[in-house]
Amino acid sequence: MVCTGIETIVRRTGFDWHIAGKAANGHEALSILETTPVDCVVTDIKMPDMNGLDMMERIYHSGYECEIIILTSYADFEFAQKALKYRAVNYLLKPVDPDELIENIKKVEEAIQDRLIRRLEQEQLTKNKDMMTRMILTRLLFEYGVEETKMKAELEQVGIRLSKLLIVTVGHSLSLTDEEREELRRKLFAELGSAPYHVEDVSIENRLLVLIVWVSEGHMDMDEIEAKLRRVSGQLTEIPVSFGISDVCANLTAIAATFNQSICSYDWALKIRSRIAHFRDVDVPDHVLQYPYALEHKLLFAFKSGLSEDIHRLTGELAGVIFDSNRTSNLYHLVMISSQTLAAFKRLYLEMTNSLDQLIKLDLDAHIHLARFSSVDMVKQWFLENMEHVTVMILKSKKLKSRKIIEQVKQIIFDRYGKELQIRDIADKLFMNASYLSDLFKQYTGTTFTEFVIEYRMQMAKELLLNEPTMKMYEIAEAVGYKNPKHFSQVFKKYVGVLPTDFREI
Repeated sequence: MVCTGIETIVRRTGFDWHIAGKAANGHEALSILETTPVDCVVTDIKMPDMNGLDMMERIYHSGYECEIIILTSYADFEFAQKALKYRAVNYLLKPVDPDELIENIKKVEEAIQDRLIRRLEQEQLTKNKDMMTRMILTRLLFEYGVEETKMKAELEQVGIRLSKLLIVTVGHSLSLTDEEREELRRKLFAELGSAPYHVEDVSIENRLLVLIVWVSEGHMDMDEIEAKLRRVSGQLTEIPVSFGISDVCANLTAIAATFNQSICSYDWALKIRSRIAHFRDVDVPDHVLQYPYALEHKLLFAFKSGLSEDIHRLTGELAGVIFDSNRTSNLYHLVMISSQTLAAFKRLYLEMTNSLDQLIKLDLDAHIHLARFSSVDMVKQWFLENMEHVTVMILKSKKLKSRKIIEQVKQIIFDRYGKELQIRDIADKLFMNASYLSDLFKQYTGTTFTEFVIEYRMQMAKELLLNEPTMKMYEIAEAVGYKNPKHFSQVFKKYVGVLPTDFREI
């Protein structure tokens, strides 16, 4: 009878509420919850077989996401306390006012909506966090010269604290189905992700899976990692898969080189027809893994300085070191090295322009198109073409940026010509080196900063002399930045050809 009364009250509201079921005791209510999604349970405490409080305890421990309203004749503090412990949203005493019950159900509906919104927000946060994590890790894999402090801060934002790590490149057949690939990934994560290890993955094409395995603190046991991979390999006898394992890395700035180790190890595993190869066992010359840091830094400096002749010369030298000296290297390694080199100049372009528009048009991500390269010459051609595009973009951007800087300097002169002006003060304001700004100013204006300031002051002095006949000479001198009228007169005569008093008479 009570259930029927509650149902009548709910239906009378006209709200879009549906009665999921009615139960005479706690057991029946739990049976409904097992098969039917329920948002709100309105229950009495006293019921046969299983009372309301015992039912609430079962609901609480079973993890059902539903709100509970107690509707009872028991005005007992202990009952109310226990009901609240098990997540009751209210404890109403009979006889209950129908409007009061409806208001409580409305509050439940609001709570459900809030819970749904929080869940969606959490799902979105998790999705965004996963995406950000992969972006950061991908950048670590493919970029040399990464700033360690900045990267540590970014990793900590997504909850990653790297102490020591290694990289495993997993190669498998292109014929694998999505289900087989997912099974491979799941087994690898189950083995490699158990404490104290953590694991994240980055996919390259559909045939390479790169696993970053790390510990937040403590020791990384290489033998244990290898044993885990062998267990996975043993479980996947029907799936053709090979693993390349790097050495342990304890420095974020060396992760790209560590990735190259895993690529070389994977390539070696294929060569010797083994399922697993460790970098310590790879028979490659030492120079294969050397990266031309010094040349890259020289080239970056040439880009920043706008030295086009040096840029083209150093680009040729860099290509020679990467390709001509590594004819015996595997293509994976050469593609990774060239991609990482281009990434450095891509970063420079982004720093200068803060724009992705032009970069999107470039084919900088060779690592996702490994299959299309069949020779060293093809990779070299791709590298040089992209370097030429990047060079044009950076030099064009630098020219525009330099012109903008000079316009800023000019505007400061126009606004402050009546006050003391020093190139070092303006350079500080623009966060630039004073000597560099001075050279840049002369390059774009054809005159020195000091000469430009004097000429502008003299121009403004002439206008005041002609248009302000009541201004005294010392007032004009002060107005254009000269505290000493005599010095002003001397400078004026030098640049105009006559004294200011004579100019006024003309």
